[in-house]
Amino acid sequence: MKIAHVIHGFPPFNNAGAEIYTYKIAREQARTEQVAVFHRIGDPKLEEYAVTHEHLDGLNVWRVNNTLRKCRSYEEIYTNPGVAEAFRGFLDTVKPDVAHIGHLTMLSTQIVEMLAERGIPRVMTLHDFWLVCLRGQLLDRRFKICADPGKAWCEECHPEQAAVADSSMVVKAFRKLSDGLHLGEDKRRALFGTLYRFLAKRRGETGEVDISGQIRLRREHMKSLCEKIDLFISPSNFLREQMVSFGIVKPERIIHSANGQDTAPFKDFRRAPSKKVRFGFVGAIIPSKGLHVLLEAFKGIDPKSAEINVHGGFVEYHEQRDYPERIKALSARPGVNMHGAYEAEDVAKAYADIDVLVVPSIWYENSPLVIHEAFMAGAPVIASNAGGMAELVKQGENGLLFELGNAKSLREAMQRIIDDPMLVEKLRRGIPRVKTIEENASELLGIYRRLMQGR
Repeated sequence: MKIAHVIHGFPPFNNAGAEIYTYKIAREQARTEQVAVFHRIGDPKLEEYAVTHEHLDGLNVWRVNNTLRKCRSYEEIYTNPGVAEAFRGFLDTVKPDVAHIGHLTMLSTQIVEMLAERGIPRVMTLHDFWLVCLRGQLLDRRFKICADPGKAWCEECHPEQAAVADSSMVVKAFRKLSDGLHLGEDKRRALFGTLYRFLAKRRGETGEVDISGQIRLRREHMKSLCEKIDLFISPSNFLREQMVSFGIVKPERIIHSANGQDTAPFKDFRRAPSKKVRFGFVGAIIPSKGLHVLLEAFKGIDPKSAEINVHGGFVEYHEQRDYPERIKALSARPGVNMHGAYEAEDVAKAYADIDVLVVPSIWYENSPLVIHEAFMAGAPVIASNAGGMAELVKQGENGLLFELGNAKSLREAMQRIIDDPMLVEKLRRGIPRVKTIEENASELLGIYRRLMQGR
């Protein structure tokens, strides 16, 4: 069987959860099948849409360079003809029997259309909310969760409107006024929604750009695109239910199936002993991952009884530029150890100084890789009580849950661990078995075959 994996990033260039998962599953499938990978890189030194390829760990890897510098409109950010043309060459050469899509951001939705035209079965694993959210995580620019993207005032999150908001005296004055009135969050959102819709409408009337129209067009386009996917796979029940309730995916076209994990790095795992309770954070340091919530929570904890070990590097996140300085200021205190980024192959080492992993994400995480890693390392998890996090972490069984974004609630959970020396061991005994990458690869091959037979 010839399998094509399509993903927005891939090791060694990108090492976040979705990219690592695609790499691991593709490598495992390559033991018995022919596997090719098509992914995006963003190198300003290369010619735009330049295609390079190499053989990596048994995989035929194709890379297309896209820095967006040739995009002529907002629509081309997600329907990029240059990327589509590069993918056409990939299809002509590889001639896959089935395609498994991991993510299409910074690629092109035309990829799905081209696969459909050739009658190639299409599977898509969902990793976030990109199909319904401009920013992918249902977080607006003030890091508030959008409950319903179909009704959200997405104008604020539109890249051009965001640029206007950052420089507009009107918006800044309006924000200052709303702060002074001490409005509740619902009223504040309603007022800002009205303002942004007004600005977008005015810009459209002056012939500059119809932001509301662009957002409406994207929504319609993505819904149409989902009709061309044969099967969606959601690693969490939460994400599956959300996508169905949003009306973007039909329930009969989406299944829940947990991602498999590579257990090899944790085969001979050993945790170094410590007299303190060692809380840990592992992953990219971006606002949505909520490291600031953990550091705020730690302010009220005695550093003589506990410490925090942070493993991960700073990554650019939309228009946010001040987050690294904020984290550096919060971490400049006794008991906080910033270890920096780590290599993907050294992931187990990151857990050697962690007794309890903390996952303080402020968005509806799908199925965080780090929770599975912590379980493989025998570490209980304290996580936000939302999204796929609350599916994996069972209160009092294999970890503790706290109110999303609430530093006080997190501090109480951490203090509970500190005050009860036996609790960590009790929670450790409740850690479930993790689905292996081998099991997942075999499951997916069965899905591919059924779709091919259906054709």
